Amino acid sequence: ADQYVGMLLVPELHSDLSEGTTPVSVLARFKDAVLVPSMNVQTAAETFQRTGAEELAVVEDFDERIVLPRESRGRAGSSPSLFEGSCRVSQVVDRLAARTASRNFSRRDKSSINAG
Repeated sequence: ADQYVGMLLVPELHSDLSEGTTPVSVLARFKDAVLVPSMNVQTAAETFQRTGAEELAVVEDFDERIVLPRESRGRAGSSPSLFEGSCRVSQVVDRLAARTASRNFSRRDKSSINAG
């Protein structure tokens, strides 16, 4: 009952001309596209690119597909994850950009230490 079965996109719901008779399962998008907390940023970015989604649900694991609530962020004793509840593509892009910048900065530091 709590398994993720897809995401409903509000603009598509408003454009549905069936007067509410279309089953939710037909309207649901990204049924097989989810993120998991253990997923690295690169894999998440590839998932967004493959699906063309702007936002994807985050589930506990691929088997159970239980959506993690947004309120689970920053729970006591757990480290906050980028991937909880749902995740927007912009969050992944920002994380990738920060990681790339960090790597480039680290390389510059090493080269200036070696040069000096």
